[in-house]
Amino acid sequence: MTPSLTITDATGATRTIPINGPVSVGRNPECTVVVDDPEVSWRHCVLWVEHGVVWIRDLDSRNGTTVGGETVTRATPLADSAKVKAGSFEAVLHCADTLGNAGHAGYALLDQSTGLRYGIRGDRFRIGPDPTDDLQLEGIESHTILVHEGGEIWLGDEELVLDQDYQIGPLTFRVMPAMGESQYASTLDATDVLYAYEVTVDLNGHTGPEARVVDVRQRLEHTVDATNRAILLYVLAKQWSTDQAEETPRAVRGWCSDDDVIIGVWGKAALAEGAGKLKALLHRVRVELKGAGFDPWFIEKKRGYTRIRVASVKV
Repeated sequence: MTPSLTITDATGATRTIPINGPVSVGRNPECTVVVDDPEVSWRHCVLWVEHGVVWIRDLDSRNGTTVGGETVTRATPLADSAKVKAGSFEAVLHCADTLGNAGHAGYALLDQSTGLRYGIRGDRFRIGPDPTDDLQLEGIESHTILVHEGGEIWLGDEELVLDQDYQIGPLTFRVMPAMGESQYASTLDATDVLYAYEVTVDLNGHTGPEARVVDVRQRLEHTVDATNRAILLYVLAKQWSTDQAEETPRAVRGWCSDDDVIIGVWGKAALAEGAGKLKALLHRVRVELKGAGFDPWFIEKKRGYTRIRVASVKV
């Protein structure tokens, strides 16, 4: 059974929502649960499921989040019937013993021209000319499809929709629910350190903000010194470092709300048009890092959040 939250509002009415992906609570209209209460922060807290356990983390809210009356100070596992409170938001967690068996239906890539199906069994599926790619196609640039916990599927900065046609070079494909294929290993069950990258950021470098990216396996190094690009990596590295200090599980470490990224790079005045600016900046950073020999998809995107997925950071 999928774990769920039963929420009680000020009138005493209740509603139940499943936790089948990250569930965010706050005043931001993009949150999963929007709470119109000045005591609740813009992005107040988030709940998610990892390895059959429901976790909660306070997002540096102004007034804090409590579970059973105790203030949440770091990523915290929750038990069945746990009572969560944030301002006027009150909810009770429900999770059965079968939660540990919760999984994902899995997905497959359908080649429309040949009818062949390619199972997506990891949290990413690479298409390109390299022999190590999951689907090898000559004469095209490499592309990576990312599958996030909760079922979000992304190609670059575009969220894909099931059963809709997309084009990569000569390939016309659809992402479809798997039929009889083994379950994919979700993002939360992914390899502990997928990228052996170290990111070191110095806001007071020789020419201004600098971000140094090192691949310790291939002994590859590159310095990003364009101001906004370096600040972007600083904001993401800082979130990764904060999550590490709070002992947030590595698999969900580093996710930074897009609003926080936009404010960190351009300031609050940029929020109105920030989504487009952030998308363009992410593209430029990825192009630069790819040209330097790195896999640009260590900078990951999902709905409302961005992160770097690395071995370590220094800020």
